[in-house]
Amino acid sequence: MIQLKKHRILKMFFFIFTLFLVFVNLFQTAEIFLFAETAAMNKDENADCLKEDLERNLQEGSFEYSITDEAVIITKYAGEAADVRIPYGVTRIGKEAFRENQV
Repeated sequence: MIQLKKHRILKMFFFIFTLFLVFVNLFQTAEIFLFAETAAMNKDENADCLKEDLERNLQEGSFEYSITDEAVIITKYAGEAADVRIPYGVTRIGKEAFRENQV
């Protein structure tokens, strides 16, 4: 009789412990999912900010440009500065972007 009670208690302990492990695993999975969702949202927001900064820098630098999914191309420089700084993020400069400049 005492052994039967010990067996039931031990069985109940393992059952509760197993439920605890399942709960912890579900919580960690949900936490990972939420982290991934937040990271994806932040990435989209950062990409928008970077694009806005790049466009502002190109406009302030007197550049004509085109932006596609794969490239940021300076097509023409319309300024008069002798020293020109190419903004970070520009991936190509058009063949004749500086052609008509007298500087």
